[in-house]
Amino acid sequence: MTFKVQTGGIGKDVEALLMTLVDGLADLGSALGALQAASNILKNWASLRSDSERAAKLREFNGQILAAQTSAIQANAAQTALIKELSALEAKLANFETWDAEKQRYELKDLGWGAFAYMLKLAARGSEPPHWVCTNCYGDRRISVIQHTNMKKGEGYGYFCPKCHNEIRPSTQSFDGDSPKWL
Repeated sequence: MTFKVQTGGIGKDVEALLMTLVDGLADLGSALGALQAASNILKNWASLRSDSERAAKLREFNGQILAAQTSAIQANAAQTALIKELSALEAKLANFETWDAEKQRYELKDLGWGAFAYMLKLAARGSEPPHWVCTNCYGDRRISVIQHTNMKKGEGYGYFCPKCHNEIRPSTQSFDGDSPKWL
């Protein structure tokens, strides 16, 4: 059985999850096949005439039971892996949903002189102070507030992202005194 799933992002995780499920089902199929073979041995037990035939069939029966147990253990391990992968996938999905809600609060703003940053939308500002969010980090699904840095005399205001170290130099119209202003 083959599953074709779009790769990348969650699609790749779903593909791994489905492959684990297929492996687990194959192990269960093997266990059931071994139990069926053991059942057939028991059905023919009464027709065996000699002790040597019974001993051979008993060894075959034990082998089938051992094969069924091994397959059942493998299926159990696959089920455990499946549960872990499903939990990880649920957590990843929850992170996507949380990010989708968070990113809706921001919009891209032109700070002048070729500098861009994300700022809270008017409706989302509440009592938060004006701040800029790094465009690189925003693209990587995280919020990193851009911080002031000391520049050489005559170079103007300088700001950087503490996570990715992206630097921006916004125009003076983007400030209210020494602080960023709402745009």
